[in-house]
Parts: sequence; structure tokens; C-alpha cells
Amino acid sequence: GIPNSCNEPADNNFFTGIYDRELGAESEELSQELRFTSSQDQAFRYTAGGYWYQVDEKAYPGGTIATNQVLPDGGAIAFPPFEGNLAVGTAIFYETFTPDGGLDPLGRKVSDDNTEGWALFTGMDFDITDQLIGRAELRYSQEAQEINNLRYNKCYTSATTSGVLGGCVFPDDVLALTGDDKYDLRQIAAVPLFGPDCQFTSLEGPVRPGTPGQCSGRGSARFESVTGRVGLDFKINSDWMVYGSIAYGEKPGGLQLASGNQILPGGDVETVVINSTFDPEELTAYELGVKGAAFDGRLTISTAVFYNDWKEIVLRQLTETNPDNGLTLEQPVWLNVNAGDADVWGFEIEANAGFTENLTGRFTLGWADAELDNASQDVFET
Repeated sequence: GIPNSCNEPADNNFFTGIYDRELGAESEELSQELRFTSSQDQAFRYTAGGYWYQVDEKAYPGGTIATNQVLPDGGAIAFPPFEGNLAVGTAIFYETFTPDGGLDPLGRKVSDDNTEGWALFTGMDFDITDQLIGRAELRYSQEAQEINNLRYNKCYTSATTSGVLGGCVFPDDVLALTGDDKYDLRQIAAVPLFGPDCQFTSLEGPVRPGTPGQCSGRGSARFESVTGRVGLDFKINSDWMVYGSIAYGEKPGGLQLASGNQILPGGDVETVVINSTFDPEELTAYELGVKGAAFDGRLTISTAVFYNDWKEIVLRQLTETNPDNGLTLEQPVWLNVNAGDADVWGFEIEANAGFTENLTGRFTLGWADAELDNASQDVFET
């Protein structure tokens, strides 16, 4: 129930059930690696190759739908209209209480994202002495991301529900599919990014370009990185060795599309797609360890201490300006940004023991101390 005692007709309850209709997503992945490795019985050993991958993801509509679709008196949800006919909660929950939950009756895809990347890599080991081995690895990578958020036209008119309405097509035989939301049922109705197709005029008057449900967003980004590792292994004897390594890695950056209303210099409001790109996260890892065996191999021990220098960590931030042009937004939006660094210290121990021919045991212990440095988390607590 949703009670309220501010003023009439608010003193009522509205009961309903809720179910979640999710059409899910489809993902298709392709990858191919070609690698050449030299003979491993030589003092100098190497491997080299290339890698390619592609990931296509398609998402379909989903959301909650109320089983009781009758709105409270006045058409408001949660609170009745007070000054300015404001109804708190109505804007968020209204479509949940409509016959189709505001979902596209044809179940057309709402996003089509593509990620494609390739890499060239090489690695080598060299026996410096009988006890000392040097290692090195190098990798060059590129990744391209493309996001297509698709919106399908709604016809904004209340005069009729059939025929051709303001450029929208509603054959009579499919009206039952559309519920209360009169979608354009043409299969070609995926609207491009803001342009002439985004301006519609209904019988109620012009609809502002960018109104949710009309305009799509598209964006693309490309990232490249050079990563690698160097290390040394030193054999103390036939059973024990110590090693050390320094590695540098990157997690590819990303692309995010969000919609918002920006305030123009003259005071007008314009709805735009915010195309926000964040940079790769970077990590430099230092590790020093010991590995060995005892009791004729019945006990093996591996232990290491490490330090990770983690930079450009991606955090979600609430921003009130459009990062594309610095204009103020009517309402803040969440964006992923590079907003922090971290220091991570730790150690790990693993021991495997063979008590009998049929009974073995494993013991592991790990400890880590991670602390964010220079991290910024913007909030609007006031």
C-alpha cells in the first residue's frame, strides 16, 4: 500500500503485485590465437604469436510490470499532486503501472554492442648460468568498442489509436500488441542519434528532441596498451628456488552512454546523449617468492610476498556537468571515471603434503592490505 496524509485525495491505498519480464541478452564470441614456440632444450627459448577476438552482445527489453494496472485517483503514484502538479515517484514508477510496463511490445533489441581486439606477444627464457634463468615477456594490444543504444518511436497522440499517426504506423491487426504505449511498429523504426528523425509533433504539441523512447545513442572508443614482465629464477639446489618479477598490466578502458538534460547558456534545456570515455586502469606488480620440496617430494611449499601499485581505478561518480562540453545538467548523472589509486601489500603461502599414498592435504594462507590513495567519490549529500 502507498498511504499519504498530506492532503486529499491522498488518503488511500493502492495494492498490486509485481512481476519481472526479462527478455535477456545474446552474446557471441569469436577468438583465434596463432603461436610459435621454439625448441625447449636450448639455452635460449622463446615464443611469439598473435591473438584476435570479437564479442557481439545484444540486449532486449526488461522491466517490472504491475499486475494491477489501475492508477490511483488523479493518475499520480506515491503522493498526490501538490504545487506545480508534482507527484513524487510518478516519473519513476508510472510505466510499471501501465498495461505493458512501458516495454516495447515487439521485444526489439535495445542495445547492440561490439568489442574487437587483437594483440601481438612474445616471451623468452634464457639460461644465464646453470642456476640463474632470466625471463621477459612483451605484449602489444589494441581494443575497439562500439555501443549502439536503440530506441523506438512512440507516437504521442490521444486522438485515435489506429492508422497512421504523426509518421507512426499502427495497423489495426496489431493494435492489441501495443498496450497503452503506441509504438511505431515499423521494423525500420530504430531511430538514429539526434537528427531530424528525433523531432516529432503530436496532437498535444511538439515533443522536445531527445525525449526518452525516441532517440538512440551511438559511441565508439579505441584503446591500445603495451604490457610486459621481467623476472629472474635462481635455483638454490635441485629442490629449492627463489624468484622475483616485475610486471605491468592494463585493464582496457571503456565507453559509457548516458542521457541527460543540459542547460544552455540562454536558459533553454536540451536533451543530449553523454558520450563518456574512461581510461585504462594500470597496475605494476612486484613479487618475490620461494618454491621448493622436502621429504623426498612429499611436501611442497610455495610462498610469495607482493606489492601492487594500482592506478587510475575506475569508480562511479555522480556528476552535475556534461563532460563533453562542461554545461550544467538539470539532474546529476552517474558516470564511470578514473578517480583513484591504491597500494596493495600481501603474502601467500601454500603447502601440499602427501601423508600416505592415498591421503594428501593442502594448507593455504593469504593476507593483503589494500588502501585507496587520492580516491575521489563525489556525492551530493545535501
